[in-house]
Parts: sequence; C-alpha cells; structure tokens
Amino acid sequence: MQINIKSENTSHQFSLNKQNALVLQGTEVSVFFNVEQELKQPKFSMNVTLLEEKLNILNLRTCTRYLMSGASGMTVLELGIPTGFELDSESVIEVSTLKRTETVDRKVIFYFDKITQTEKCLTLSVTRTDLVAKSQPVPVRVYDYYSPDDQVTAFYQSRLLKDSSFCDVCAECNCPHIR
Repeated sequence: MQINIKSENTSHQFSLNKQNALVLQGTEVSVFFNVEQELKQPKFSMNVTLLEEKLNILNLRTCTRYLMSGASGMTVLELGIPTGFELDSESVIEVSTLKRTETVDRKVIFYFDKITQTEKCLTLSVTRTDLVAKSQPVPVRVYDYYSPDDQVTAFYQSRLLKDSSFCDVCAECNCPHIR
C-alpha cells in the first residue's frame, strides 16, 4: 500500500507491506493557527516541590496564591497521585480556609473557601502501594470552582522513580522475582 501526503510546502510517501506492517512510520508536521482572542492572564500562581523522594515515599508541598486583588471564590486544588502510590491522609498538614478533602481515582481534591494573595501551602506524603517503575509526570491543578476556565496546571515528577527500572523497584522490597 502506498500513502501519499501532500501540503503546500511538502510531500511525503509511506510504503506499507508485510515486512514493515508493525513499524511506526511518521513525518514531522508544522501547524500554524491564529487565536482570535488574547490569552487570559492567570488568576492563580502555583508551584509544587518534592521535599523528599524515596522509592517508597514522596513528601511534597504545593503552594498557591490568588494573583488578583481581593480573594478568589471557592477554589479547588486537584493533586494527582503517581501510579502505584496513595495519599497518606495522616500526613496532610492543613491550612486555614481548607473546608473539605476527598480522594477520587488517583487524585486528591482539596476545597478552599477562598485563596488570597497570601500564599497557601499544603504539605503531604504519598506512599507506595504497588510496584511501578518509569513514573510519569503528575498534574496538579488549581481553579475557581464557579469558573473552572480560570485555572493553572503544574506537574511534578520524582527523578528517582522516573529513572528506576522494575528491578530497582523490586529490589527495594526484596521481591522474589530477582534471583
């Protein structure tokens, strides 16, 4: 099978046959577009810091503040949990205006009455429950409950877990798979 792709500036031909049917073929494509409206200035700032990272536990702090004058309305902070980990609920150091916490799938959702220009920080730990290696970046999102378009997203990733292999993760817990 021959596939031809043509655009104004370039063309590319792909050949598919029995020998290369399972080989990924691709080409770089540049796409340009115009945005009708200007991008909104973010209403929140946020940063996430890994305070300590080990194969079995991650301690992290997330801080946010409102960038506009006054205070936000009800604000939600969604903190993703890496695959193979779960929140140590005893570790959450609460701050004023935190009204509710819930866990849904692999994220913890914190509800605040408001966020002001004074930075609010949460410190917590997640502990390993399953053997997972090659950990991927995890999102943390803060947004206005009544206006979810007013949001900021950041990511965190454990370098230790990102670079780990199954053998590294398994060896830490004396797994019988390693001889």
